[in-house]
Amino acid sequence: MKRLTIIVMLLAGWSAGAQFVIDKGGENRHIDIDWMLDARYVGQMQDQTVWVCQARNGWQIIGADHQMEPVRKHGLKTGADELLAATMAGDTVTMVLADRHSNRRTDVLLARCTAAGEWRVDTLATYAHEKKDRCLMWGAVSPSGNYIGLCSIVEYTDIKQYSAYISLLTASGMRAYRQEYPLGTMDQMYVTDDGRIATLGTEQEGKTLHVIINYSDRDHIETNEALVTCEPPRELRIVNVAGSRLLAIGTVSGSGFRGAEELCGGDIAFAFDLDSAKLIGFNIRPFHNEDVNIFYNKPTKKIQHELFCEHATPLGFAAMPYGGVMVTGRNYEKITLADNGTEEHSFARVGLHVVAVDLDGSFAWVRNLRRNDMQKKNPVLLNIGLMPMGDTICVIKSENRKFPLGYEIGKEAKLLKMGDKNNLVVYSISAEGEVHKDILEAKSKHSLLKVTGNGDILTVHSSRLRHIKLTRL
Repeated sequence: MKRLTIIVMLLAGWSAGAQFVIDKGGENRHIDIDWMLDARYVGQMQDQTVWVCQARNGWQIIGADHQMEPVRKHGLKTGADELLAATMAGDTVTMVLADRHSNRRTDVLLARCTAAGEWRVDTLATYAHEKKDRCLMWGAVSPSGNYIGLCSIVEYTDIKQYSAYISLLTASGMRAYRQEYPLGTMDQMYVTDDGRIATLGTEQEGKTLHVIINYSDRDHIETNEALVTCEPPRELRIVNVAGSRLLAIGTVSGSGFRGAEELCGGDIAFAFDLDSAKLIGFNIRPFHNEDVNIFYNKPTKKIQHELFCEHATPLGFAAMPYGGVMVTGRNYEKITLADNGTEEHSFARVGLHVVAVDLDGSFAWVRNLRRNDMQKKNPVLLNIGLMPMGDTICVIKSENRKFPLGYEIGKEAKLLKMGDKNNLVVYSISAEGEVHKDILEAKSKHSLLKVTGNGDILTVHSSRLRHIKLTRL
């Protein structure tokens, strides 16, 4: 394995500067690709990556070594089919599940599995309601995995009231606190490593956007609201809570003509101070000419008359020491009619738009990367990886072998048909926005499948998986 690592270093050094060392495991067919695609990474145990995924009649935990050999498999039979959160404490996997086995009752279950495969399942909460009522639930894990946050809202249709509960668990499943309080609008939550919970919700009223922040810890609860003027956001996601500062990043709809609300018009950033309950910064950055050219794979010198983009959606978010990062791409499905009358589906992914925002909600830098990928029948291999390494954000992807060796965006990108030989590359972007490109593997038959929570890479070729450990020099 050491000899293999050195060879890869020499290849990376010859092509792009040798910023990384990669340690490639062997190919393995013993884990189903579809299973791994849907699996949730929950932690590391010794030399194993540990995964949770839904299985027939329940859930399954798999621990895989560096060769992608399943070292352990433990199944749990249960009617709970909704995974709210999952993490690890030592060698024990902790899962929080929702069991909606009845129209009139919802149970929240705590399931724990040891390395030996011993399961313990307890009921955390039971919510009684009528068939026409709604029981909404959210779960989130803190960045280090040491806390789990849960929120449950039961909406009673007849009396037009609701009950809301928020609770915090340790990674081992011990309850730190549980509180009932009238939450404001919410659609997402964030848990900090010191046990605080923040949620975010939005309501649009004409040109006014209401941003509602619920914030709780062991000792107090509060709901705050900020009003700003903007077009409706297409997405606004909590990316980081650093100290008292909450940071959210997203995209905003277009404006100026009929139908523009269906288009993406730019980036949005929102910073709020939780201690003072004050809006710190709210900024919108409309797309520039270069951004739109990247989304449509045009030369950067082409002048665009409309600075909007269709089918642009966020592909990933990451918390950074200076704030946060969002990556957006243009993603769409193409349907053609074959000569025999059957529909043929293909999926396209064009352009990457990387935005960094500081903790005041100001745009620190924006960088664009070329992308022109296509896959027939399904989009399984059309993934990218987003990996923070200190104050550097790394974007990992497969790309056509004829791409430039360095970072260049002036010309159109050549098409990559997924499954063809490709280069596995990483674009490293510093806190100042400087971009460096490294080729981790040239002319590879493997394509990127996903990047784990601890920054390792999974690639796939046909039915064979491979695990890559990536170390930055």
